[in-house]
Amino acid sequence: MDLANVKKGEGQLKLEIKEGKVISSLVFDGKQMDVKLSIELDIEAYGELLKNAIPGAIDDAVIALIVSAMKA
Repeated sequence: MDLANVKKGEGQLKLEIKEGKVISSLVFDGKQMDVKLSIELDIEAYGELLKNAIPGAIDDAVIALIVSAMKA
C-alpha cells in the first residue's frame, strides 16, 4: 500500500507498507547517475520511532491505533 509517492523533476520520494514493513525510498534518475536509498523498518519499530519522536504520552494511544491499522 502506497502512503506517499511524490515525484519532483528527476527525483521521487516514496513511502509504502509492504510485507509487514514500512519502506521509505528516495530515487534520483539522472542523465549520468542513478541513486536509490531505501530504508525498511518493521511496523512495530516504525511505531516506536514515532512514539520517541513526539513528546508526551497522549499521542502513544493514537500511534498504537495507527500501527494496528497498518498491520491490517
